[in-house]
Amino acid sequence: MPAHAQHEVQGAGNAAQNYVSHADTTLTGAASAAQVLAANLGRVTAICQNTGATNSARVGDSATAAAQGTLLAVAGAPVPLSATNAIYAYSASGTTVNCAEIVRP
Repeated sequence: MPAHAQHEVQGAGNAAQNYVSHADTTLTGAASAAQVLAANLGRVTAICQNTGATNSARVGDSATAAAQGTLLAVAGAPVPLSATNAIYAYSASGTTVNCAEIVRP
């Protein structure tokens, strides 16, 4: 059986998808990673962006920390994550991040 992209349903072409926005999450500096998105088996892609103006952040799993996770640059471009598990964010100095989801209805 051939592999299919996440946006395909068993080879039937593009499947329906919805964009779900979420409120910003404020990260406290040097605190443990905060969950920014719950696990969602219907998620195709998560899109996370650092909306803060001065400090960087990282996103990833529950072990995300100062030197672990995908870097979100200050006021940088959004980062797509193809994952259905819970997504966490961390900032050593504090910042604000926003994540949205592309999900199957």
